[in-house]
Amino acid sequence: MSSTVKKCRIQSDLHKLLDAEASGGIVYMIVAVLVIITANSAFAKTYFHALYVYVGLFSLQHWINDALMSVFFLVPAWLEIFVAALAIVDDLGGVIVITIFYTSDVNLVALNGAVLIFGNLVIFN
Repeated sequence: MSSTVKKCRIQSDLHKLLDAEASGGIVYMIVAVLVIITANSAFAKTYFHALYVYVGLFSLQHWINDALMSVFFLVPAWLEIFVAALAIVDDLGGVIVITIFYTSDVNLVALNGAVLIFGNLVIFN
């Protein structure tokens, strides 16, 4: 393949990635992992110092906290619903695990009542 064909193919793949709805979340997760690694490495002092460098009128930390995070929270409604549902299921799973491992006996009447209420919520949703 010639270099122009490879270049067009790479640009096409990059264009597909950036057009995908999940690309923002993927980029955010990659950057979050890189920041965690950097903050816990030998570059931590430089990283934390860089947060207070001024870019324009505000520090870099201010730009991250206000400008970039406001853009991040402009997510589609379905993603907000998914994240909320995921958090609820995660919390319920944690409660169930804690109940199983740290309770000597389970009140079956209360458990059945909770299952009935949950079932009604699912049905009426």
